Amino acid sequence: MYHLADVRGMSLWYDRFGVLGLSPQVVQDAVATAGSFLLKASELQQLVTLLVVSVLRIYEDVLNIDVLIMCNRKYPDNENPFIMFISILSIK
Repeated sequence: MYHLADVRGMSLWYDRFGVLGLSPQVVQDAVATAGSFLLKASELQQLVTLLVVSVLRIYEDVLNIDVLIMCNRKYPDNENPFIMFISILSIK
């Protein structure tokens, strides 16, 4: 983005950089497109982070239930129904 801002400044200085053939409108469109891409990439990164955290939480819960089962301890009755389902499958 910073380099595109420099190119935009060069495109406005026609006397010095006019031979490059830069159009201020084309450079402005490139800046807008790059900004849009950065926003979408940031949204995708946040989604991937959220999914990884969710999967790790589920994995940790499953491991905790397995540890309780291996130690022959009863798990609490107020657990999440998903964890209860996993624990029932682990027992059988």
